[in-house]
Parts: sequence; structure tokens; C-alpha cells
Amino acid sequence: MIRYLSLIFLIIEQTLAQSTAFAINQDEGKLINLYQQESNIVFKIDPMKGDITSVYIFSNDSVASKFIINGDTRLIPLHSLSLGTNSNSLVFIDNYSIIEYAKNYSSYSRAGLVGALIKIDNYNFDYYLKIGDNEEMGIVGKLKQVGAHSITYNKNYTSYVRAGITGKIESLGETNFEYYNYDSYSEMAGYTGELNKVGSIRVEMNKPYSRTEYKSGKIKAIGNINFEYYANTYQNRASGIEGKFKRMSGEDERIKIWFEKNKDAFVADEIKKFKNLLDSGAINQEEYDEKKKQLLGL
Repeated sequence: MIRYLSLIFLIIEQTLAQSTAFAINQDEGKLINLYQQESNIVFKIDPMKGDITSVYIFSNDSVASKFIINGDTRLIPLHSLSLGTNSNSLVFIDNYSIIEYAKNYSSYSRAGLVGALIKIDNYNFDYYLKIGDNEEMGIVGKLKQVGAHSITYNKNYTSYVRAGITGKIESLGETNFEYYNYDSYSEMAGYTGELNKVGSIRVEMNKPYSRTEYKSGKIKAIGNINFEYYANTYQNRASGIEGKFKRMSGEDERIKIWFEKNKDAFVADEIKKFKNLLDSGAINQEEYDEKKKQLLGL
């Protein structure tokens, strides 16, 4: 379920070049979710955990691009399926005719994958098994491939363990991910292990310099988009806005920036939208009930 889409700040003219969307909490200056398009599939990634939380299978590349560009939650495929009993990840798809699950083979059993989703129509789902150093990396049972898109995770290197990077997503298709390693700045500002790069797009954080505590550890820039916050002045402190988001400037045709909206307000808005679709006859009662249940997390 997407919780952060409805309030969108349009930073550039709409263009199909955009394949990455960043959902942020603007006042906290933190990245909440990342959305990466690979052909007709959009992967929702938790940047703190470095895990894929949702897979949206759209009918074609154009609809997936429209979702990335517009952030229109009504485009999210209607039906949701759990990847497996030991996974909180979901797959969203509008229509399907065939589903296959992992059977009680020893390799699947050792990895806790018995009953996991392995195929929807022509889309195959593969997972990391309990072999090699997968268990030490913490990736047993994580997605290895979705259709033609392979997924790798960061290995069990000493520096990665110290920074909490081990086991976080390293690549998705041809897109690589990098994270902030441990150093004095990242430790003091609290962004060790946070996302640093998506492909060629850098996520730059504010360092803990003196007199700038109000923005220490908050996002400074994403690509060519810069973020400013209200400074530590008497008036700003008295007004309760010190450190809050002030403005965003710059242009970057590669990305979209989505601002977080209050969860309850978002859910209420989305339920209203789907109720209007029900009343107009665009969807039936079963589809409405399923979407409402999904939005409420039931």
C-alpha cells in the first residue's frame, strides 16, 4: 500500500525519462520509500531496510511510467498477493489466470519458502536459498529475480557489517544502489547505512557542522534537486519552524519527488476515490471491498 503519493510536488515537465521516484518526509528530511521502474514493473523499496516491499506489475511500460510521473494511486493494480508466509512483501497485478507456489522440496523447506509465490502467468519469482553465505548476509528467502529482472544484495564485508549495509539491495536489473559507509560525519549525523546513490542519482546528506544542527542528517540534495530548511533563528524557534522544510529548488529530469501525506488523510482520500468509482460503476463491490481492505491494512 502506498501511503505517500497524494501530495506531489511537480519539479519538472512530465517526461518519460523519469524512472525513479523518491517519497520523503520533508520536515524530517528523510527518505521514506523509493520507487524504481524496470520496464512494466515498479519495485517499491524500503531504503532503510534495503528490501523490496511491493512489486507492481502494470499492463505495459506506459502505465508504469505514468505511475512514476504522476504518482496516481488509482493506477496501482487492483489485486494483491503475498509473496510467501515468511514475507511481508506483496505483488500487485490487475488480472491473472495462473498462480504457482513453491512445493515442499528440501531446498525450499530449508529456506522457509514452502508455499511462496513462484509464478503468476508469465512472471517467475525466484528467491535466495539457504546456501553459501546467504544466511550470514541475511538474504535467505529474499527475492532473487522477478521476470527478467535480477536482484543482488550487499555481501558480508566487515565495513558493510559495521555500517549496517550487509544484506541491503545492491542491484535491481541494471540499476545499482550504494549506501553511506561508516565515518565520523555519518555517525554524528545519524545517516550511516542510509541510501547514497541510485544509479547515477546521488542522495546527499547535510553534515553535522556547527551552527547547522537544525539540518544535520537531513537530505541536502537528491540529484540536482536541493532542499532547504528553516534556520536556527530566534523567530523560527519562537514560531516552532526551526528545521522544518522551507523550499526545494533545481531540476532533474531523471527523478520525481513525492512528499509524504498524513497516513489517515491519505487512506480517507483513497477510500473516497474508490467509493466514487463504485458508485459510477467503474468497479464492482468485490473490487471496492478488496481495495478498502488493502488500504486499511486489514
